Amino acid sequence: MNNILNLNILVKFGGLVLIAILSVLLFSIFTQDVKGDGPVEVNSIEDLNNIRNDLSGDYILMRDLDFQDDGSYDDPSNKGDYTTGSGWVPIGTYSDSFVGTFDGQGFEIKNLFIDKSSELTGFWGKVSDSGSVENLGLKDVNVTGLNVTGGFVGELVSASISNSYVTGNVSGSTVVGGFVGFNLGEIVDSHAIITVSASSSKVGGFVGENWEVISKSYATGSIDEGGNSTGGFVGYNNNWDAGSPFTGTISDSYATVNIDVSGNAVGGFVGDNLGNISNSYTTGNVSGGSNVGGFVGYNVHISTRWGDISNSYSTGNVLGVSGNVGGFIGTSQGDSVVSNSYFLNHANNPSDCLGGGSGTAACAEITDPDPGESYFFTIANSPMDEWDFVDIWSDGNNGSDYPTLAWQFTPADPEPERSSSPKPSHSVTLPSTGEGSQSESYRQGTAISINAPIKVGHTFLHWEDGEGNILSTNRIYSFIVGGDMEVHPVYEEIEETEADEEENPPAGEEDLMEDEDILDGEEELSEPQRQIRSLMRSLISLLQQRLETLLSQVGN
Repeated sequence: MNNILNLNILVKFGGLVLIAILSVLLFSIFTQDVKGDGPVEVNSIEDLNNIRNDLSGDYILMRDLDFQDDGSYDDPSNKGDYTTGSGWVPIGTYSDSFVGTFDGQGFEIKNLFIDKSSELTGFWGKVSDSGSVENLGLKDVNVTGLNVTGGFVGELVSASISNSYVTGNVSGSTVVGGFVGFNLGEIVDSHAIITVSASSSKVGGFVGENWEVISKSYATGSIDEGGNSTGGFVGYNNNWDAGSPFTGTISDSYATVNIDVSGNAVGGFVGDNLGNISNSYTTGNVSGGSNVGGFVGYNVHISTRWGDISNSYSTGNVLGVSGNVGGFIGTSQGDSVVSNSYFLNHANNPSDCLGGGSGTAACAEITDPDPGESYFFTIANSPMDEWDFVDIWSDGNNGSDYPTLAWQFTPADPEPERSSSPKPSHSVTLPSTGEGSQSESYRQGTAISINAPIKVGHTFLHWEDGEGNILSTNRIYSFIVGGDMEVHPVYEEIEETEADEEENPPAGEEDLMEDEDILDGEEELSEPQRQIRSLMRSLISLLQQRLETLLSQVGN
């Protein structure tokens, strides 16, 4: 017995049940599908907290948020969860890090509070595996952690941060940075305006320990407590070894951080350098124990470490309690190379570029008052005459002040208009899952895609708005919410006469009509049979339309 005959047997003895089953199946597959496309919008502190529930998601911040402001919460009674006790729980752990994307759109998150005696402390605990954060500001943070602590991110691994910043206070123990604790990723166009303190080693105004790439970034502020390997920009800069994939590279960056600590290997820009530094400068004052330098405290270039410095300068006061204090580098080990760099020798500063050690140091000492710091204001003077004043350094201060980096004079993109409130919401009326329609609230700019529900015995024609204007003839309609609106599907009833049925019965129906044992002698289709046939025709029509849509997409 063929399939059509089997179907008709079911129709005869269980037509209503079959209709119900088919209706449920078709509803689950082809009923309306309304959803917001694109990244998840973040409009509240609760939304921020929910990021930890999907660490691979894509997110976009829609407004400024303030942990101290009731208006930043969906439910203000939740505020105490983030502003008292240990405060905010960092997003991402060693075993379950953030691997998604976050676009702050230039907005700020204010008054972050964390007080934890644990590792991986920061707004983000750990970001890794191609995760990215961009265009985000954290203002007035108060972050206290243990090891691997940063105001913005605790640990960054094979991930990136761009065009972002942090201001406030950060404290911890080991590997502590104003912006990032430990960097094994890429940081660009970012900065920290920060006060940093740490009870142990590897402390930086921007990054505590760097193994990868930092460029076009800066730090300002102070480090008032720290141990060994403390630097105004980076505490410990490491390229691991000459054959490793890790570069420990810092370029086109600066620090104006005053340092007053008791540890050793202390530098105005980097405390301990085993990597590569180029086209950078520092203007902060430095005070430490031993191996203290205006630019780098301890610089190493041996068979497995490459500590080279080029086209850089320092201008701050330098003070060391014990041995090996240099105007530019405290101690140099191995074959380290310093080229085309200089330091300003204030009164009572070290007169030598290197405080001790070995290596090649093409580092100019300029004393004050003769010839005086104005010598550095003219880019034609050595060593500035070897620098790139087209793409890297700016000649905007020529003759009047110290050189600055070209990106410092690049006009910034206009900041987006900030709002202390979420984007406005609008009422959108859409077809309901049953008969009629229903209205829901959607934020302005939300992308919606809707599929016209199947209507038994009818053919879909087009979509209309509340005034009867045709919006689209495609069954799947996509649009952007821009205001209050109504969207309705329009159908046409399928007309069918008894004569048409007798003259042109569906394929296989002749077998059914001829089988009197099965139909008990009936020569006409029953009502359930007609309903199923109409439903199947609607289904075929829908499948044809979907196939045409897919084919057109492939063609494009």
